[in-house]
Amino acid sequence: MAEGPSLWRRLWGEGSGPSVARVYHRLLALVFLAAFWSLGVQLDVLIGSRGLLPAAEFLEMVRGRPDLGFWDAPTLFWDDPSDAMLRLGIHAGVLMSLLALLGVLPRLMWALLVPLYLSYVVLCGTFLSFQWDNLLLESAFLAVFLPRRYRSVLVPLLFRVLLFKLYWESGLAKWQSHLRDWHDGSAMTVYYETAPLPTWLAWHAHHLPEAWHHIESWFAVGFELVVPWLFFGPRPGRLFAFVVITGFQLV
Repeated sequence: MAEGPSLWRRLWGEGSGPSVARVYHRLLALVFLAAFWSLGVQLDVLIGSRGLLPAAEFLEMVRGRPDLGFWDAPTLFWDDPSDAMLRLGIHAGVLMSLLALLGVLPRLMWALLVPLYLSYVVLCGTFLSFQWDNLLLESAFLAVFLPRRYRSVLVPLLFRVLLFKLYWESGLAKWQSHLRDWHDGSAMTVYYETAPLPTWLAWHAHHLPEAWHHIESWFAVGFELVVPWLFFGPRPGRLFAFVVITGFQLV
């Protein structure tokens, strides 16, 4: 009599296969390509020698303090934050992103891209201190260990943990807001005016009925605190979470 699937497989599934890993690596490469390209366009204005937060001045300040060292501001440009080196790093990031996109040693590319992008995150300070910058670094770090030739269970599980952390922390931040605007449902009444990079659709969304904005507020908190737990359940729950999260992101 054939044995049924183990409890582990019923809960966590069979893991991701090589084809999924290859698609993920290429999609992540596109994101990194856009990130480095975008940063390169703004580099001189942000952290260039005549920028808003010159990298050289920042590192000079860090090196001049006896209580701070390399690990307080880990960057590959510690010894040479010149404009030429900063631009060279951007070119290297674009090149490695392209190589990863083409499938050329992608796991090695991620191992090199993580410290390179981290270097710019450190130097750019406020400009790259958003949630998605950390998410890029964490996703690329896990991509280093995602095999492309055999099925993996552990690494995809770590990606689920990362996704859970992203949404759970967002929900906690809303729930713990001292304004209590997510509790009373008023948060979304102003969200479309204040959210980062609002699109032209935001104007129309902002003028929806106030009652709808209250529903949006309560749903967002409930969604981010409840749905992520389904990431660790059986496959039907994970598929449901996938549909809900995809719809949430599109909206």
